[in-house]
Amino acid sequence: DVALLSEVRSRFLKSIDVYIPVEQLDSEGSQRFFELIASHPGRSTFRLMLTHGTDISLPVVVNKFKVEPSNELLEALSKDYQLSFSK
Repeated sequence: DVALLSEVRSRFLKSIDVYIPVEQLDSEGSQRFFELIASHPGRSTFRLMLTHGTDISLPVVVNKFKVEPSNELLEALSKDYQLSFSK
């Protein structure tokens, strides 16, 4: 079978981890970030990983949001944040 990458990604991607430096989550940055996430509802779990320096990352459970891993969302997130995916 031949399938579009966006279809395969949407069907098989279970979660997206977004690594965000703590410094970027001021009130303006966090509002912009969550507006972006909220504008792409879907079935994939979204996990926020707060980072500080290179050695510390803290997972934050965000049960409210599930996202559609569209090209637009991934491009927007990858401009400012580090992403990790799991299937």
